[in-house]
Amino acid sequence: MTELSPQASIVVHGITTVSGRYSLGARPAHAGLNLFACRLRMIATTSLGVAAPIIPQLGDMVTARFAAFGALQGPVTRRLEDGFEMALLMSSARTLEHNERINNFTETLWTETTNRRSSERLLPKNPRTIICRGQDEWPQPCLVIDYSGRGAAVSAPFQPAIGELVTIGQLEGAVVRLFDIGFAVQFTEHYSTRDAQLALEAPKDWRHAMRRAFPSL
Repeated sequence: MTELSPQASIVVHGITTVSGRYSLGARPAHAGLNLFACRLRMIATTSLGVAAPIIPQLGDMVTARFAAFGALQGPVTRRLEDGFEMALLMSSARTLEHNERINNFTETLWTETTNRRSSERLLPKNPRTIICRGQDEWPQPCLVIDYSGRGAAVSAPFQPAIGELVTIGQLEGAVVRLFDIGFAVQFTEHYSTRDAQLALEAPKDWRHAMRRAFPSL
């Protein structure tokens, strides 16, 4: 392998299958409070970009973890329509190691969700959508970690109770399992995976509102 200097600059765009997690601030991480799932979109020597359910404020400190790259820390530098970008703070030695990991990276199905219950579990093209709880009707952002025609794994700004009814995009279901970065929902009906993906997407008016909120994108 060609030896890299810590100053070498590498960037990989268009990543689609690397799932991970991120925590906000220095407090102990708790799902639905300051610990969430994310989907890696870009990785570089000095920065990364993710799709995420909760978009931190500029300057907020984030710790992101991915199986392929380990734990990465730094401040938020850009807020996106469906996530954010952050700078990476690391020593020269850690930068060299990070560059080597990027150089060796071949995209496969990297995911933090280890209990994939069947081969039909898929990653949505647009993972960020909205979720409504049964006791209220106002939507909150969430991230679909994976899905099938029967249900979905979700990361959101709350941890519900087992049995709680929620609506993800346009699909209703009940919470059947909690895990460290989210929860699993079983749909009230069975769908084809194509129909499920379309119905899980956020409504057009919500997406338009996001674009108005981020006019620079």
